[in-house]
Amino acid sequence: MSDYDPEPPHAPRAVVRRNSRMSAVWLVPVIALLLAGWLVWQHYSSQGTLAYLRFETANSIAAGKTEVRCRSVKIGNVENIELARDLKSVVVSVRIDPEAESLLRKGTRFWVVRPRVSASDISGLGTLITGAYIELDPGEGPEEVNHFTGLEAPPVTGSSVPGLRLTLVADRTGSLTAGSPIYYEGFEVGQVELRTFDTKDKRTRFDIFIREEYSELVTEGTCFWNNSGIDVSAGADGFRLRTPSFQAMISGGASFGVPPDGVAGKPVADGAVFPLFANEAATRDSVFTPDHRCLLLFDQSVRGLRKGAPVEFRGISLGRVAEISLNYSTPGDHRVPVIIEIDPKILTGADAGGRDEYTI
Repeated sequence: MSDYDPEPPHAPRAVVRRNSRMSAVWLVPVIALLLAGWLVWQHYSSQGTLAYLRFETANSIAAGKTEVRCRSVKIGNVENIELARDLKSVVVSVRIDPEAESLLRKGTRFWVVRPRVSASDISGLGTLITGAYIELDPGEGPEEVNHFTGLEAPPVTGSSVPGLRLTLVADRTGSLTAGSPIYYEGFEVGQVELRTFDTKDKRTRFDIFIREEYSELVTEGTCFWNNSGIDVSAGADGFRLRTPSFQAMISGGASFGVPPDGVAGKPVADGAVFPLFANEAATRDSVFTPDHRCLLLFDQSVRGLRKGAPVEFRGISLGRVAEISLNYSTPGDHRVPVIIEIDPKILTGADAGGRDEYTI
């Protein structure tokens, strides 16, 4: 028997175990993937919101060049321009910066700033050098929207400018138009912002703006009248010629005030509607509320006398002529009947319910 033992009882043995830990080599693509995802998210989040504006034409607008500004501060760019499906307008896609996204809400207005020349204003001359841009006027609505109808003409005043905004309704407009001044006692206190025609009632509507410091001058008893053009009238009290200021003759204008016999009343709020009278004399007729009518019989000619002529007593106006008609004469009576109206606030103590007959 040999003394050599190939396997001693206490000889070491190798044990093979699998490594469960991930290799550090795999961390490189994982980090690269996360970084790429973050860069993509950062890219799209920094682009801002896309808004769509509808204009009649794309005049002076260029994709990738035209800026969007608010109070002369750049807040975005025009990204794309395309024709609308009805081919009657264009849709301009603008990208608004993330910090200005809150400006896209209900009531926000857009228009193109470019050189404009009108009878009442010259604007946008600076764009001859810098190029046209789209101006944003932020609205006050709470809802966020991204589809807007752009204005073809810039508004006279921004919606954020404090003041009183009213509506005037007129049958005849004269030369009154957007940009025309509004006067009080000959002093300019506001402007006409917009003129539209209502096809239903065939009347013209004017949206006007009164500056905040003069808003208390407009009350419930205020009357507005058109003072554009030259007013010439003739009657029993002679000829009258009224001419407005030179600016009002060119661009039109309107004035307001409380008629002499009117009551001022309380101040009005935004959105109040007033009729626009043809002239100042018509406002005095609007507050004349007579309920005493008299029949006058003239045995002489009444040539020159017309409806609306004043009735005076020693230079004091008591009323007006309401009607001149032979329908009130009796058979065989050749006198000319004239109906007059007397204001009961001036003529007191008279019977306002009957008809008095006088021969003059």
